[in-house]
Amino acid sequence: MSNIPSLEHFIKYYNKGDYFKALNLGEDTSLDEIAERIEEFEMEHFEFSDEYSIPMARLKSELLVQTSQPAPEHIIAPSRNISFANRLIAQSLYSQACLLLHGENLDGSLNLLNQALDRDPDLTHAYSLRASILLIVPDYPIYLDQVISDCNRVIELESGDANAYNDRGRAYMRKGNPIKAIEDYEMALNIQPSMVIASLNKMSAEITLNRFEDVVGTYGALLKNDLSPRNILIASSLVSIALALDGKPYKKYMAPLLDPERKLKYLVDWNPQAIDDYLEDLAYPVNDDERIANALEIQKLFKENLKTN
Repeated sequence: MSNIPSLEHFIKYYNKGDYFKALNLGEDTSLDEIAERIEEFEMEHFEFSDEYSIPMARLKSELLVQTSQPAPEHIIAPSRNISFANRLIAQSLYSQACLLLHGENLDGSLNLLNQALDRDPDLTHAYSLRASILLIVPDYPIYLDQVISDCNRVIELESGDANAYNDRGRAYMRKGNPIKAIEDYEMALNIQPSMVIASLNKMSAEITLNRFEDVVGTYGALLKNDLSPRNILIASSLVSIALALDGKPYKKYMAPLLDPERKLKYLVDWNPQAIDDYLEDLAYPVNDDERIANALEIQKLFKENLKTN
């Protein structure tokens, strides 16, 4: 049985400030184990949530402060001649950046991350965090090339980092390059086949390329995972939209969208902008195609399910 906590459990103990219990961890847990659990939890519950990137960064920073162990060795690549002092300073700057992010000071956090990477160009976590922040800042479009560069650096340092491929795919998607985005989502899935976030992102990109049969295939592979109610909603909406646009029967896939018990309770955690833009382009200026009308109706229903109660 998985030890990944439910969203209700996490929120209960997170609001009490008991961050270890929020993640079902003991206080003697190592940093590596903490990082692994946070990664598992984010993939299960928060992979599409810009709103929750700040609270998760707060939790990470608090656990780092509460854990007295040294930083994991894998964040320091021995290939560069980096002094021990610079490594320590860079790690300290990274920790302070997490704390500023905890206070929702994005600019301050980015400034410290830049300083940390000046000291230690091999500090993988700093590149990862900087890329994550740059994807959520209000003027993110001007930073997409930097996000791609940071993800490239993470991949160079840790080639098996599925999250780096997924984040780079998100950046390519926002730059209007769904083909390269899909390539990265597939790389992420090759490394971690159960990575739900990459599968859902891949389905969204496939829709914008009219690869409707591919969407159905990705959906079928996705169902092999134990999906949360949120992920079932997202997957059902995407496969229904793809089938509707392809003129194929789709209503049997819509059951989760029509179930009021599945309405999300806590947050709006999927950004439907790519699909919104795609359907808007198809319908502009006026298009009487019944397939497009059906897809628009599915998207509307899905977004109603995303509204908080």
